[in-house]
Amino acid sequence: MGFQNLFKPAWQSDNQEKALKAVKKLTNQAELIRAAEESRYGSVKKVAVDMLIDQNAIADVANNNSNVDVRNIAIEKLTDQNILTDVAKKAYDNWGRMKAAEKLTDKTFAQEVYANIAKNDKDDYLRKAAVEKLTNQNILADIVKNDRHFQVYATAIERLTDQNILADIAKNAKEIGILIKVLKKLTDQEALADVAKNANNSWACIEAAKKLSNQSINQEAVTNLVYDENEDVRIQAINMLTDQNVLANIAKNDKNSNVRIIAAEKLTNQILAQEIYTEIAKNFGDKWAREQAIKKLTDQSVLSDIANSTDEKYRYSWEETRIMWGADEKLEKWKETHTLNLCEVANNRLEELKKKENND
Repeated sequence: MGFQNLFKPAWQSDNQEKALKAVKKLTNQAELIRAAEESRYGSVKKVAVDMLIDQNAIADVANNNSNVDVRNIAIEKLTDQNILTDVAKKAYDNWGRMKAAEKLTDKTFAQEVYANIAKNDKDDYLRKAAVEKLTNQNILADIVKNDRHFQVYATAIERLTDQNILADIAKNAKEIGILIKVLKKLTDQEALADVAKNANNSWACIEAAKKLSNQSINQEAVTNLVYDENEDVRIQAINMLTDQNVLANIAKNDKNSNVRIIAAEKLTNQILAQEIYTEIAKNFGDKWAREQAIKKLTDQSVLSDIANSTDEKYRYSWEETRIMWGADEKLEKWKETHTLNLCEVANNRLEELKKKENND
């Protein structure tokens, strides 16, 4: 045995069983703190901290011990609220601070601890855990707006209940993931109306409008959206719109032929609708749109003109087909379901109408 071993505490024995027996005999709080920090065995450390009685001594371990399991045992043993408050401020790491905050009767201060961790810690998982304990709606909203980790801001959204705050987020958020989750939680009709009319993201406007029970407000919102730059948004708005004057204006003037056709389909004025189909079928540059328009025509004289036309604008070339589909291997499938000749489309439509007349 070396000279130094003569002065080594028994709980520092290289034999784990001897070290455990020795630490269980300790009563000196300072020596237990030392054993909880310096023992080579986790089992000895845990026994040492478990034997601590003095709250200040336990706090010392909670704040300073290098072993996370030992620190957690110490925090679990704390009952003094003043000491717990101090640990919530000064613990070895933020996990310890949060664990101490969970035991506080001062819930306001506990929320401050959670908020600080949720907004500032670098560990995504820890921020999420802190958010799960937050109730302050403004702080939750701040996290939704500023935290870029999906699980963190998604958890914050789930804890939001204030409809006005949810509406404010929906009006200003840019990320679609945030918008989807926020709009699912919006139920207040006034808040939904606000989003439908004022959101920066037109998709958010559409989704909010779908949830409106007040048709007057719904129509006001979608009327603004039929002129949106996004084609998909315009189409969704048109499908919800009932105002015949606005639908007629879109059918006559929208820059996209498909949008014009969709608007024309909703017109009660079938004469105007047929005029729109005729114009697109005869004059529009998009041959695909012309094919769709021809299929909706009922004017047999117009269909006959197209069916008998020798104008090349009514025919697809193979080169155009390749460009349209982008790959030669798709051509056979395309030929199975489409005609290459708009004259044939018109002729088939004409025959359909004549058969219908005969059956009637």
